[in-house]
Amino acid sequence: MDGNSLFNDVQRIPEIAADVFQQALRSSFLAGRSGARSVVIAGVGQAALAADLFAAAAGASLAVPVLVCSEPILPAYVNHDTLVIVMSAGGDADEPVHALSDGVSRGAAIVVIAGGGRLMEMADAQDFPKILLPEASLVSSIELSALFFALWGAFSSASTPSDLRLADGEAEAKQTLGLLRRQLRAFAPEQPADSNPARQLSAALEDTTPVIFGQGAIASAAARAWRSRFRIVAERFALYDDLPSPLGYLNAGPAAHIAGGADFTGIVLHEGAETPTLSRQSEVAAREMSGPCHQISLDGDTPLERLWGAVYLADWAAFYSAR
Repeated sequence: MDGNSLFNDVQRIPEIAADVFQQALRSSFLAGRSGARSVVIAGVGQAALAADLFAAAAGASLAVPVLVCSEPILPAYVNHDTLVIVMSAGGDADEPVHALSDGVSRGAAIVVIAGGGRLMEMADAQDFPKILLPEASLVSSIELSALFFALWGAFSSASTPSDLRLADGEAEAKQTLGLLRRQLRAFAPEQPADSNPARQLSAALEDTTPVIFGQGAIASAAARAWRSRFRIVAERFALYDDLPSPLGYLNAGPAAHIAGGADFTGIVLHEGAETPTLSRQSEVAAREMSGPCHQISLDGDTPLERLWGAVYLADWAAFYSAR
């Protein structure tokens, strides 16, 4: 991807996220959906990741469980008591298209978030509630934020039934979008490296493979997003894993198999202050990678703010890594 084009995409993320959030907030996307006993969000790729981030940030605030499904066949329990949200930025991925049909056959309540394609055609033909994503959001480096904030806006809308509504969703989103705008200024290329965390992080990862660890639900979700951002924005390989045991036992994930290989740099995302256990886990990770391990604390007043502050930092660090 051209450097100028990539820069334009990364700097537009707060603006497009805010536009999509407002579009969803004003919608009646979930009106009349009261009584759902569970929510299933069907999607693959960036849509599945957006759903995963939503479940991590909103799960504790919702009265019903949220499950992310990346398969063409929905879970066996899906029925008329299930709200199925089918998502795809392009609208043509096979798995969500088949999941929509599967949900219809079981009598589930169906709603669609897409930028067009077969999903939007099916939504129009069967009169399903829908959110049409703007064309500007259908870019690989932007679609994650657009899909996520479409979800968040829909669940924050005043038209959404109280048993599905995020009571403080609108206020939390506005606070988070304000943070992203401040980060846009703080991480921009005109900011010198000694005061620019994104450039510092990119320099620390130079000529190494990032291994992203997360401690806790929000940090783990952010870590999965970091891997995606480096792969999509920087076209650079990155790994995600759970932190090793503080006793030194290895996980079965990627970090268990990298000792003695290429050069790796660990990034440990965590919420709150550093603890002795976290320090020990970071030491074990560094030892097994034979490389440094940096800790990054997720700052913010709400889970949403902590999550997206971390994700947008990754966008900028990946941008500098791609230059």
